[in-house]
Amino acid sequence: MKRTLSLLAATLLVLSLAPVASAVDGIGVYSDVTGAINCNAAPAPYSVVTLYLVAKNISSASGLSGWECALTLDPPAPLGLSYTLLNGGLNVLAPPLFQVGLGVVVPYADAIPLANVGFLAPLSGGVKVGIGPCTPSSFGRFPWEHLKPGPGYAVGDEPGVLRRLVPSSNIVAGDPALLYFWVYYLGIAETCPGNPVGVEQSSWGDVKTLFK
Repeated sequence: MKRTLSLLAATLLVLSLAPVASAVDGIGVYSDVTGAINCNAAPAPYSVVTLYLVAKNISSASGLSGWECALTLDPPAPLGLSYTLLNGGLNVLAPPLFQVGLGVVVPYADAIPLANVGFLAPLSGGVKVGIGPCTPSSFGRFPWEHLKPGPGYAVGDEPGVLRRLVPSSNIVAGDPALLYFWVYYLGIAETCPGNPVGVEQSSWGDVKTLFK
């Protein structure tokens, strides 16, 4: 039986609380931990590039106790590619798939860095980074397949509740059916990604009985 994000978060959880704040439940990849810069000119070839996967303005006042998503890159494996979890936790899948449970709740912040993506800048050309649903996904499972898969997180003080995260761009990456969106450009001569796509919010209560 596959462990879900919600069950994993509940197993590792140590409760903590944070101040109430409004939210839009966004997620993107940026070159800064505040989630402000999602486009950069090409750096010197073979220089070290460090990017941040960031959840922004989450609607959970108590922070998050787990999260899930998948990343895609073009080219798919730049030289020196590495992934590093932030805030501790356990990823039960292999990057670039992430289904992460945290032993300690990450308190609310306007921007919460979740992971680092590192690689060496290519000799020529640029790099695109996209976000999509984890496989397997905690969303879109039968018989609720109308809830499309996508990134999401477990609420900090109630890890049995999952909320959707909205990718920071509506620029489709590859096959539209795969629900990936380009969210970061390095040395790409195109308009920076923008205009978030809409997703349905969901509760794990609808699907948790599938995994008992």
